[in-house]
Amino acid sequence: MTPARLKFIDESACHLGLTRLYGWAKSGQPCVCGVPGNTGERQSVVGLFSVLGMEAHAVEPGSLTGGTFCAFLETHVVPRLAPGDWLVVDNARCHLVKKVKELVEGAGAVLVYLPAYSPDFSPIELAWRKVKAHLRAAGARTREALHGAIAEAVKRVTVEEAKAFFAHCGYSAKEAQAQQH
Repeated sequence: MTPARLKFIDESACHLGLTRLYGWAKSGQPCVCGVPGNTGERQSVVGLFSVLGMEAHAVEPGSLTGGTFCAFLETHVVPRLAPGDWLVVDNARCHLVKKVKELVEGAGAVLVYLPAYSPDFSPIELAWRKVKAHLRAAGARTREALHGAIAEAVKRVTVEEAKAFFAHCGYSAKEAQAQQH
């Protein structure tokens, strides 16, 4: 399997209270920053990731359900799958719905579940790390600002970074580059 035929789906939670984890202040002074006490409703960001970067994403209020995950597959993923592609997901409850397999196999692709507790095999986890860093720096405090920051953050994951994330997870970067030319 060449990395160019692999696509990963995962979700990440975010809210209005995301803030930088580190800061600076003058020597001897405390670093102080404001964080809202009410972080608002949890938002779930679900994304489709390949060696081309984040190919698609959607933001859903609350946690993902099997229904919202299948809607994402139908709308954003199935049209991007080619026969022979492998769609890799973790074992989250919303991924285990029977319709998920039907949708993926209906597109001629293969559905693969990662082993339990193995995010190190999933390059999208590294992409989410970059997205979350951008969201923390943006410090969005309204739902509209958060959605805008998410859209900007997923665009910032470059093709070069995507290939590096794949290589970091053990998928050959040379094969990935050869497949894209």
